[in-house]
Amino acid sequence: MFVSKSFKISLIGILIFITSTLMLSAQDTPNDHKIRQTYKLILRRTPREGKEGSPFDRLYKLYLEGPGLEQMVTDYRLEAQAEPGNHNTQLILGHIYKRLGQEKEALAAYKQAVTLAPADYYPYSVLGQMYFTLRRYEDAIRLLTQAATLFQQVDSVANIEELKLIYKFLGRAYFSRDRVTAAITMWEKIAEIDLPNIFA
Repeated sequence: MFVSKSFKISLIGILIFITSTLMLSAQDTPNDHKIRQTYKLILRRTPREGKEGSPFDRLYKLYLEGPGLEQMVTDYRLEAQAEPGNHNTQLILGHIYKRLGQEKEALAAYKQAVTLAPADYYPYSVLGQMYFTLRRYEDAIRLLTQAATLFQQVDSVANIEELKLIYKFLGRAYFSRDRVTAAITMWEKIAEIDLPNIFA
């Protein structure tokens, strides 16, 4: 089949344009960097992993689509080195490692967060949940019990959903150790603070 020379040149031009457009769209823009910085500021104040659509989840996806998750780890490692006493950075590192399936590194980061903030319930909670995931139920019970105690003593105005989550994991950890009465006690606490809760 005969194809004219001008058609071939036009086709090559179109392919070059499409390729360059795709390459440009894949590159990091100043606006992408600005958006990441905004989410980092939010997480600096409230380093919660949260559900899909949370600030952490969005930042994670921005790194995934932009400079990559290795860069995210590097950025937060550098922050941890610059501010070794900041437990929030350790929490965020723990969240990243957990998502990457690097359990040993996640545990180390969460443990460091507990060490740096012994009066904050949240590091105990996420470390306890991590232990539960790893089926280290006695460790999970110990950490989650501490989280529940600190929540009630220090952070009584905090999001009640987090306290319910602590009791939910505590109940599951006790149940996994065949301590059914203790499990029921934990789940009853959810019913006490949230009567319409279907799970309770």
